[in-house]
Amino acid sequence: STNVLNTQYRSGSNVEALLDMVEHYSMLTLGEIKPFNISEYGSLAIASGIPYDPKNDWVDVRSFSTILMQLLERPDRMLQAIPFMILKAEWGRHTNGYPYPTRLLYDEDELLGFPKDNDGPWVYTERLKFWELWKEVNGTRVDSIASDPDIQVDAYVDGTNAFVIVSSLDHTGPQT
Repeated sequence: STNVLNTQYRSGSNVEALLDMVEHYSMLTLGEIKPFNISEYGSLAIASGIPYDPKNDWVDVRSFSTILMQLLERPDRMLQAIPFMILKAEWGRHTNGYPYPTRLLYDEDELLGFPKDNDGPWVYTERLKFWELWKEVNGTRVDSIASDPDIQVDAYVDGTNAFVIVSSLDHTGPQT
C-alpha cells in the first residue's frame, strides 16, 4: 500500500517553493511583495467518498503543523492563514453518501457501522488535536536553528515559560 504521507502531502521544500514563486511573481508584476492571506492549507492526501477513518486525522494534523511552522518563518508577510478543516461537511454527501473527509465533527454512528447516518450525536475528530497542540503557544519568537534540514524548530519565550516546537519532515521513521 502507498504511504499517504508520500502522495500529496504538503510540507518542506514543496511549501517553500510555492511561497517563493508567489513572492517572486508579486515582485515581477507589482514591484513589491504583497502579504499573504491563505484561506486554506493542509494535506491533499485524504480520499473523498470513503467512510470516516480516525487514522486520516493525523495526516491533516501533521500537515497543518508543519505548514504553520513554515508560514511562521514569514511573519512579516502573513495577514492570516487558516487550516482547511470543515465542521460537519454535510454538503459532501452528494457524491456517494459519505461526508467530505476533512472535517472537525463526525456522526458517532459512523464508527458503529452506519457511515451514511447523519442524525448525531456529533463528536470531534482527532483533528481537534491541532488546536489543542497550538493553543497555549505564546510569547516572543526567539532564534532557533536545527542542524538537520529535515527538522523544523521554533521557539517562543513568554516570561519564565519557553515553548520549543520540533517537527520532523522526514517520513521514514523516528529521527534523533
